[in-house]
Amino acid sequence: MDTPFESPEVKIQVHCPQCRGDIAFLEEAHVIRCEFCGSLLFVTGREGVLRYVFPVQVQDSQNAQTLAIEHLKTLGRRSPRPIEAFLFHAPFWRMQGSVYRWIFGLKPMKVEINSGAPPPMERMKILLSRVLDHTIPGTIGLDLGLDNLGVRSQALVLRVLDREYLEKENSFLPLETTLEQAQREAERFSNLFFEAQDLLTEYTLNGFVGRTFSVVYFPIWFVACQHEGGEEVLLLDAVGKKMLQMAPDESGLQRKLKDEKSSLPFALQELSLLPFRCPNCGWTFPFRPYSALHFCETCRRLWGEKSGEWAEFPYQRTLSPQTEPAQKLFWVPFWRCRAMVVSGGERLETMADLYRLAPPPRVFNREKEA
Repeated sequence: MDTPFESPEVKIQVHCPQCRGDIAFLEEAHVIRCEFCGSLLFVTGREGVLRYVFPVQVQDSQNAQTLAIEHLKTLGRRSPRPIEAFLFHAPFWRMQGSVYRWIFGLKPMKVEINSGAPPPMERMKILLSRVLDHTIPGTIGLDLGLDNLGVRSQALVLRVLDREYLEKENSFLPLETTLEQAQREAERFSNLFFEAQDLLTEYTLNGFVGRTFSVVYFPIWFVACQHEGGEEVLLLDAVGKKMLQMAPDESGLQRKLKDEKSSLPFALQELSLLPFRCPNCGWTFPFRPYSALHFCETCRRLWGEKSGEWAEFPYQRTLSPQTEPAQKLFWVPFWRCRAMVVSGGERLETMADLYRLAPPPRVFNREKEA
């Protein structure tokens, strides 16, 4: 349970509830440690669609206007001066998961053949895999100079979009692309896959697993300027301090920013942090950042998160050899999954139930199979 999923090391930033320090942790970690006060915290609230925002590097309008004027001067504009500047945030859907593709086909055999004769073929199967981490715009019908966020969401620290940030910044483009549309795009991107070399493909089998969806808001400066040749609008990357687009559809952008959809309160799924200690005895759990469940070594209970709170999980253990004390053994966890089949009034829960309807061609022990 303590092995992290192999994906880009994306870092998320939250405030420590104890000292209010900024904690940056790997996105897949369940347990984090505050580097300022040393508190151990358990991350909860991952069930829904989370929202993140990039920390703004160009903090005030004066800096944004300076960058815009410098860019206009490089383009030969004479006497540029700013008219208006404001910061807004554009939403992007982030799609993550692991893609697998089985390829079944024919491959030429490496044997000596007569000149002009086709090589003999052998049947082969190859498993290809890759991590999918892609973004698409969440607002429809606007050209902001950003078709996707590239590797920004993987290379830069993302901050959780909480109510504190919403109260500070109030200019957000509406999220018009639905989750269902983002899911369809994710399926399409998962099929854009490299093929196996030197293999004549006959059949492929694709799988897209571990998929998660989140919304990332990217900060952009809107700067309107005048010069001797007229007026122009620039959109500036508030993170990379670069120009994204010149002379966009200003009226369309302004209309969407003033749309009532953009002013509606967000239905936020917020991350929350629980003290990383046993709710029964108060003892601190062993620090295992990627474990989903945590075992209290004091009261011997197993705990996990459910609906943002600690919940106890039942567990069993196998009988250990009598020659070694239980404390000296290395215990390996396994999830136990039980299933049942209900059809036509019949309920199948054990192998004995199945063999009752479909007897195997051998003698079997009913008590053991039950």
